[in-house]
Order: sequence, then structure tokens, then C-alpha cells
Amino acid sequence: MRTARDETIRSASGRDLVPVKSAMIEDEMAKLGLNLSRRSHAPGKRVIRDAYTAGQEAGERFEFMPGITAAA
Repeated sequence: MRTARDETIRSASGRDLVPVKSAMIEDEMAKLGLNLSRRSHAPGKRVIRDAYTAGQEAGERFEFMPGITAAA
């Protein structure tokens, strides 16, 4: 089955270098320790708690004053 698949790949579109190139790229990425398919940390938001609290306090102190109201 694998032989038939490989022959189809070679004869169908002339892309017989694609599997070889793919394997070479995977090997080089493994040497460098790169893995683009997995996340290294848990998904979700990362929030700096002190910055979040400071922003919340600044928002509470804000006093809205309308600018120019009407022409005299």
C-alpha cells in the first residue's frame, strides 16, 4: 500500500520532493527544539494583577466632564 501511494505521489503531479523536504524540515526543527503544533503554556488570558488593579482604580477616579457644550 505504501509503495502504491509513493508511486502515485511521484507520478501524479511531480511533487516527489515534497515528502523528502518535509522530513528534512521536521529533522531540523527537532534539532533546534522547535515544535509549532503544541502550545508550551496553558491557554487563556495572562493578566498582570498589579497593572489590572491600577487600571481599575484609575477608571474609578475618572470624572467625566463634557467639553464644549454650546456656542455663546
